Amino acid sequence: MRAAALLGLAVVACPARAQAPLLPPPPSVSPVPRAVSPSPAAPLALVPPASTAPPDLTTPTPPAPLGSVLPALAELPPPVPSPLAALPDLPLAAPPAVPIAPRVVRVRVRVPAPERLPQPPVVAVVPQARARLVVYGRSAQGRALRAFVLDSGLPSVGRVTLIFGGFHGNERSTPGVVERLHRFLLQTPTAWINQRVVLVPEANPDGVALGTRDNARGVDINRNFPAGWEAAARAARYAPGPRAASEPETQAIIALIARFRPAKIVSLHSPLRCLNWTGDLGRAMALAMHASDHLPVTATVGYPTPGSLGDYCGVHGIGIVTLELPDQSVEAAWEANRDAFVRVITLRPFGE
Repeated sequence: MRAAALLGLAVVACPARAQAPLLPPPPSVSPVPRAVSPSPAAPLALVPPASTAPPDLTTPTPPAPLGSVLPALAELPPPVPSPLAALPDLPLAAPPAVPIAPRVVRVRVRVPAPERLPQPPVVAVVPQARARLVVYGRSAQGRALRAFVLDSGLPSVGRVTLIFGGFHGNERSTPGVVERLHRFLLQTPTAWINQRVVLVPEANPDGVALGTRDNARGVDINRNFPAGWEAAARAARYAPGPRAASEPETQAIIALIARFRPAKIVSLHSPLRCLNWTGDLGRAMALAMHASDHLPVTATVGYPTPGSLGDYCGVHGIGIVTLELPDQSVEAAWEANRDAFVRVITLRPFGE
């Protein structure tokens, strides 16, 4: 009878254990209140402690429904994976290195010079005048037409000066002045460095020998050039010739100008005492010479000169000055115009 009662209690207790919840419900956690500094005006209220009575263990706890357990599982936070050891991030390919320009460092060093170092002797370079004689033609009577070509240093293009004397054989001082200039230039090459000078003492050697204005055939070669030439003579002594450039002296002078291509020409005459110029460069030449010989500067001699050397140079763009000397000796004319010759020889043409 007693054994049967104990067996019945065991059977009744088994279903109760089988229906007990698998996990107890999570205890409710109340949030931790933030500390608030008490206001002096509000008194603190005493909260009675909650009842701490022990639960009644004699009454069996009814099983919790399954729906009340699943929400509790869903509210659990997801598991946090354990952190792995940190590895350095390595690039797949290293970028190319930027080239660094070398830095130039300049250092100034003062080196004392030796006191008794032998110094090389100072050698002054003095240009030597080189002269050569050129026979550029023959006169009507077969006399040689001579020109002296003088170079000092290395003459450049455009630094060529052509100087004539003896166009008219009765103007006695002009050949002598050109000869005196020839000797002076040979003796003083430093006065006209890097220049070329072509000197013609006697452009009309037949007239110089005869003492006449015209050449041996009675033609004034200073009216025979192909520039404004006129067949009719304006005066008895101005014979232009049968045609332009009909005389051998005129033809030889044209060939001489074409050969040396002078930028400046000076033609000596007398006795009008002036500096007659043609062209802009000729005017600059006349002004340069006037600074030394103080002769009047003029664009005309007071009467027309068709077929003259001045007209020929004006047509071809060559600067020319007709130096009309006073009626004086060769030495006096040379002394009065020496510096004027140097000025016009060393005068640089336009655009050089």
